Amino acid sequence: MTHFPTQPSPPPLSTWLRAAGLKAPDQLFSAPLSGPVKNDQTPAPPMRLVSPLQPAAQDQVQQSTPAQQPASTSLNLFQNGKPLIGPGTRVLHIGDSHTVGIYGREMDKLMRSTGAQVATYGSAGSSPSWWLQGTTTRSGFYGRGEDGKVDSPADWKTPRQTPKLPDLLKKHQPGVIVISLGANLINVKDGASIEKQVKDLAEVAKASGAKILWVGPPDGRESNKPTSKQAALYAHLQKVAGQYGTFIDSRPLTEYPAKGGDGVHYWGKEGSRTATNWANHVFEQIQASQP
Repeated sequence: MTHFPTQPSPPPLSTWLRAAGLKAPDQLFSAPLSGPVKNDQTPAPPMRLVSPLQPAAQDQVQQSTPAQQPASTSLNLFQNGKPLIGPGTRVLHIGDSHTVGIYGREMDKLMRSTGAQVATYGSAGSSPSWWLQGTTTRSGFYGRGEDGKVDSPADWKTPRQTPKLPDLLKKHQPGVIVISLGANLINVKDGASIEKQVKDLAEVAKASGAKILWVGPPDGRESNKPTSKQAALYAHLQKVAGQYGTFIDSRPLTEYPAKGGDGVHYWGKEGSRTATNWANHVFEQIQASQP
């Protein structure tokens, strides 16, 4: 997966908010990431993590080492009696190369099947900061608007600017935002830098008033994405992203094939099947989320 170069310091968050026409309370983002809340601070909504679930059945993709499966939809999937996404719901989904690929396209199909108005954007190699700075990708782009029209260069190497989230919020006015990002931060050693990128993007999303669901990166081959690195990355992602909405852990929903592929992306017969199953499991958890 393409890793992004060091970027210059982005402009203040207020600049992005103004650009999107958002009017957030002055103290909306004054709460610290952890620790006690002072009288002059307004904390973000409490964290709701979607914890790894126990396997319901043998995974059909990897027979020898099955990935854990989410609970069956027959077991009262919609706890509040109504799925989160339905007819008329305005949904914005942004992500990295996994969203450009099979996972993102399957997610787009599933969300549209509910009658929702969906806009999907994937920028390969992207990290959270790219969606605020408009960093250019040279390794793949995918976009699909509410009208179903697809925007994807025939040559995947064609440079494309990553859309800025404030612009997307202004254009699509979503009620639900799905963020599938974090994979390209796995080699960032500075945890504070990871948390800042996540926080900056999540704050802009939250200021729109939309429901936020952050989907963590999938499993990868041990030689490419060591378990220890994935665990460290997830600790930072969950700590911050979970404060702004629902956080979904993709690791128990995926198992990278033992052979084939590049160890990171999902393609080929088994990889494609895994990516499709991943999207379906994520969609189920999104639909079961509280508004």
